Amino acid sequence: MVNNCEVKISYILRRQIIICNENRIQGECRMREIIRTEIDKEWAHSAIVEAGDYVYISYCMKSEGQSIENQINGAFDVLSERLEKIGLTLKSVVQMDCLFRDIKDLSFLGEIIKERFEGKYPARKAYETKFIRDGIDFQVDAIAFREN
Repeated sequence: MVNNCEVKISYILRRQIIICNENRIQGECRMREIIRTEIDKEWAHSAIVEAGDYVYISYCMKSEGQSIENQINGAFDVLSERLEKIGLTLKSVVQMDCLFRDIKDLSFLGEIIKERFEGKYPARKAYETKFIRDGIDFQVDAIAFREN
């Protein structure tokens, strides 16, 4: 049994950074991983980053050019699909940043969250922003928690 973990090694392997740091769990050193998936090299971002018990998901948007309700639901569809890839659901989401082209569209968000999140509402913020392309009116970024 290891009582004093002094190992600090980091290396890149299959798009993963594996770090063993001074985690003491019942006297043993535990390997922790940061896993990046859906990597877009052109835009230099990962759509999903798993870091310990937290998962960061970005750039969820869909249904460009359609109604705001369709875009919000489309973004939640993308978020849900990404969560399912790693064994989580919308109920795992603890925080969301909701980006709107027009903040007045915020009035549609609450009802859609009530329909989609089954009472497990995350903390959230809403921002008005400019998007890189016309037709995008909504995007969501989220943080989910993986319960043991």
